[in-house]
Amino acid sequence: MSAGAYELEIEQGVDRVIAITLKDKVTGLPLNLTSWTFSMQIREKYTSTTVLYSPTINITNAVGGEIQIVLTDTATSALPAKALVYDLEGQRPDGTRIRILKGPAIVDPEVTR
Repeated sequence: MSAGAYELEIEQGVDRVIAITLKDKVTGLPLNLTSWTFSMQIREKYTSTTVLYSPTINITNAVGGEIQIVLTDTATSALPAKALVYDLEGQRPDGTRIRILKGPAIVDPEVTR
């Protein structure tokens, strides 16, 4: 499975929950995410060694293929207001890791603090 490309928009200082349903590219049916784990990292650029933020990923409906990316106001406040990069990876129960999403993470600056 190749990763989907998605431009992630992040507002500084704001909580945000992004709901995603993962589906099989061949059948179009939701993936069964039982016993999967997920991780996501946001960095300044792909070659950066420093992780700026690693949001919490919750499985909300394993059989229905549903996950949530949870961005907190405190963490988004600490991100620089500029274009960053991210990817979201999943690990299957057999240990196989796949990249699910990747792309730019555009941080919109906060005015009200």
